[in-house]
Amino acid sequence: EGFSEVLAVGAQDESKKGTLSVYRVDISHAWLLDSFSTDNPVQCVARSPVCGPLSRKFVFSCSEEKLHFYDTKGQGSKKRSTIRINSEKLIRHASKQGVKHNIHDCSFSPNGMLLQSCGEDNTVIVHDVRKFDIPLYVLEHEYTGGQHGVACQWSSDSRFLATGADDCTVRIWDIGRGIDDTTNLRSQETKTGNVDEEFGFMNTEVNLIKHNQSGAICALSLSVGHDMVVAGSTSGRVVIHSLR
Repeated sequence: EGFSEVLAVGAQDESKKGTLSVYRVDISHAWLLDSFSTDNPVQCVARSPVCGPLSRKFVFSCSEEKLHFYDTKGQGSKKRSTIRINSEKLIRHASKQGVKHNIHDCSFSPNGMLLQSCGEDNTVIVHDVRKFDIPLYVLEHEYTGGQHGVACQWSSDSRFLATGADDCTVRIWDIGRGIDDTTNLRSQETKTGNVDEEFGFMNTEVNLIKHNQSGAICALSLSVGHDMVVAGSTSGRVVIHSLR
């Protein structure tokens, strides 16, 4: 009794543009608080856990190289803000020349400190939500020309990120290693070795799984104990992989 929550819903309207609607809902009612149009259909919406620094905000993307933020406590023009991502600096494989990082999915880590954005270029950018001016990590799958992008799943402790793409691999990345919750960027421990000094390209993964199934990987789930990962593909098959 008395419980209510604020939710955001993205959609495509009749003119092929997008709308984002913000509601307050309780067990029996929903009230529209705000609604506005976007230039392109809204592809994804995510809200930070209440424990995170952005707990008042929604983040959404409209298949652009931008992340949009909506502050539920903001007033007027301060409700909305945008961060642009320069994909030209993120290209590592020659096959990605001219392919933009149009974001089709984003999600916060369970502790609310990190945000991943997946692009159609088979690249995942991991941001520290306290400092968006430079990516924390850039994670790459081979680009094979597909349009399915990357599927992502955080581990329950926010340390690992599982990614899958149309290169038919599942990759487990140790994102939380060396990240200090009191600083804005990764600690000195992870600024060397397998991480690029400038943009944080992580060149090796903790675990690389050859999916050996036809179809792009479009859904992932990690077990609570991080010992299994479930991968679903566009072929209609679901495969359980052991990480032991």
